[in-house]
Amino acid sequence: MNLYSVVNSDGTGWRFGYVGVPLETTFNGYCRGHVEGNNDISIVDVETGECVARSGILAEGGPLVVAYGMGVDSTAMLIGMHERGIRPDKILFADTGSEKPETYAYLAVIQAWCARVGFPPIEVVKRKPTKSGKTGRVYSTLEENCLEHEMLPSLAYGRKGCSLKWKREPQDQHVAKWLPAKLAWHAGMRVRKAIGYDAGPKDSKRAWNLKSDKRYDYIYPLREWGWDREKCIEIIKAAGLPVPVKSVCFFCPAMKPDELKELHRDHPDYAARIIEIERRAAPNLRRVEGLWIRATKGKRGAQPKPGSMTVFLRMLPPSSCASDCGA
Repeated sequence: MNLYSVVNSDGTGWRFGYVGVPLETTFNGYCRGHVEGNNDISIVDVETGECVARSGILAEGGPLVVAYGMGVDSTAMLIGMHERGIRPDKILFADTGSEKPETYAYLAVIQAWCARVGFPPIEVVKRKPTKSGKTGRVYSTLEENCLEHEMLPSLAYGRKGCSLKWKREPQDQHVAKWLPAKLAWHAGMRVRKAIGYDAGPKDSKRAWNLKSDKRYDYIYPLREWGWDREKCIEIIKAAGLPVPVKSVCFFCPAMKPDELKELHRDHPDYAARIIEIERRAAPNLRRVEGLWIRATKGKRGAQPKPGSMTVFLRMLPPSSCASDCGA
């Protein structure tokens, strides 16, 4: 039996255990009958002392969850929230297992900042390991998924399944088990999910893809504040934090040539892994040449590049990965 303590803001309260009675039913019923004025009620786990829910979350319009990408925009969003006195109830980073080394290194930086300003810690969520129906092998990262199925990430085929399967779904599954979310849904409210799309022209094209549904209200604070990417970088520097690298998988088809050059220079082993992904997928490719889909000539301001990242890497000056790149 789970034992919880309902604590009023004046220090009074009561304890209860529940067997077969949903906690959200008990808590919401108590709140409706006892919340008066500014009196805030919290549920505290008696064993751990952790506050697992509070009535204020419901009064504020539902729990606030930040979808944190560990990049420039979402980091600036956290800083902007702090400046405005907005405290998230939960901050989630969905780890594909295939991020850049610099992205993983930034986790310690932002964790320290969250602790300093009184924000909840970043919680890392991941997609559950999957057993291949073809080989029986278990894979747990996006890279392993591509290698196992001898395919490229979905963006190379014009789809966006990577974000859905490896980012959004793990976060939603985590929130579905979170008590404050259950309380809000039981009360007919939604969880507010903050997404770091900035006010620049590129993000403007995708900022309204997600509309409110039965469980979530999707909000875009950076767009409300009018912050583009340059402003976000300025805010991060002003807060005394290092500017994070672009948060994408190290083999993302959205990477630009200059970004791939940096990866080749700083992490040649990752460049070799990109080549292996394209090599495995090559026999199954019909309409695309590789991770960059098709070659572009660089018109209208775009950078010229081949359709295959492997071809591009082989054109670069020799590095410590020269043998892997076939140079």
